[in-house]
This record gives sequence, C-alpha cells and structure tokens, in this order.
Amino acid sequence: MEQGESQQLAGTATMWLTKPFSLLDEVEREFGEIFRAPLTPVGGVASAAAGAPLAIEPSFDICEDNGNVVVKAELSGVAKEDLELKIAENILTISGSKKRERSFAAFSRSYRLPAPVQADKVKARFKEGVLEIVIPKTAKELRKERQIRIE
Repeated sequence: MEQGESQQLAGTATMWLTKPFSLLDEVEREFGEIFRAPLTPVGGVASAAAGAPLAIEPSFDICEDNGNVVVKAELSGVAKEDLELKIAENILTISGSKKRERSFAAFSRSYRLPAPVQADKVKARFKEGVLEIVIPKTAKELRKERQIRIE
C-alpha cells in the first residue's frame, strides 16, 4: 500500500470513528438517487401536464425531544388520505403517493428510530404539507406492528 492510500484510509477511519452515521447517511442518499433516477424524465423536471412521472423527494428530520422521538416530513402536494404510517420493531415506515390527472408517483421510507418507543402512543398530525409524528420513548421496545391514524 502506498503512502497516499494509507493516508486516505486513515482519514476514512477517523471520519468513521468521529461521525459513525455519516457514512450510512451518504450510502442511503446514494441509493435513494439511484432508485429515484428512472422515475424522473430526461432533463430532470417532471411535467404533470405532459403525463410524465411526478418526482417526490420528501425531506425528513428525526430528533429526540422531551422524552419523545419527533419526526417531521415535508410532503407538499401529497394528500393526507394518500399517506400511510406504520411502526414495527422500532422501525417507522412512511409511505405516500402524489396523484394528478395522468401522473402518479409514490415513495416509501423506513427509519430505525434512535430509541425504543411506545408504538401504541404515537401521535401524527398533517398540516399544510408538513407531517409531524411524536413518538414517546420507552425502556421496553414494542414489537407489534400497528397502523397510525393521521389527524
């Protein structure tokens, strides 16, 4: 191994030790782009009027606050009725679709929550294109899957 290669590997190891999830975030972003690319027409902008597929690229924030895990998602153009939330084995899955006259696009994202949660006490609210999910943390992880009602 040459000196340049060993320095590059040492830098990667340092990044992994100081920011262990940054590499996983990067891999998730890359896979998202790979699988999303075929759904976007050449030129990058979907035109619903032309019947081209719609692009859905929701942004998600997950944090812990006052004994809760809080998830916020920007889902402009998605109707509340077209959203589905599930939680099982400490994994939250958010799915949805966007429909127009001759176009349809769907997304589904699953996130392992940063702490064990009480799945039976989840609250979800959808207002003005923003989905907010508040999930109380618990010491005992619940393994039963259940549907979450959106208010």
